[in-house]
Amino acid sequence: TFGHRLGIVTGTGTLYLERGDLPAGIYDEFFSDSGGTVNYGGNNISYDISGISEVNHIKFSGTGLMRWKYLPNNDLTIHGDFIVDGGAPRQKYHRDVTIYGDILFTSGFFAFDYAWYNRIILAGDADQIIQGTLNTNHHQINQLLINKTGGTVTISGTLEINGTPYSDLELQNGYIVTDDSNLLMLGTSTTVTGGGNQSFVRGPVYKNLNIAT
Repeated sequence: TFGHRLGIVTGTGTLYLERGDLPAGIYDEFFSDSGGTVNYGGNNISYDISGISEVNHIKFSGTGLMRWKYLPNNDLTIHGDFIVDGGAPRQKYHRDVTIYGDILFTSGFFAFDYAWYNRIILAGDADQIIQGTLNTNHHQINQLLINKTGGTVTISGTLEINGTPYSDLELQNGYIVTDDSNLLMLGTSTTVTGGGNQSFVRGPVYKNLNIAT
């Protein structure tokens, strides 16, 4: 949609966009934790997303090699799920993305390893899942903070915390669940801060080491 005014936007459906700007409208209810999904799509196009500081579910779809959909230059709260199904979200700004639902990666790119500081925060009191294979270039997180009032974070696939020149896993509240088939990996320069009885990894953690180590 382009050049339209949608008025008061409500419901639990999907608003599909192929540009970064929202159509004019009032989105308070649609973006709330009982609202719908914003799907940023488009094939072989890149754009910067603007005009949002919170959404319920956010989805990225489309095709095209590294046709980035750049997240907004502000902190972003996602009340529900962060979904990547063929799309290419990228964080190039020094901002926090706080997620209360799941990270569901099927295909595409997941580039949170670009800026010096771009942190994903997993929060809330419900169980959360990080699903997919996120352990290669442009498929990584360089800073992850676990800060939950309840529930767990379960790895379903492979997650690598890595990035240059700085990478960190911060354990504040809540714990991560892994096993031999669903892996948490740390890059050679990744540090771990926090941790203790209130926040830890329950299961194996793999650490990449320099060849001289």
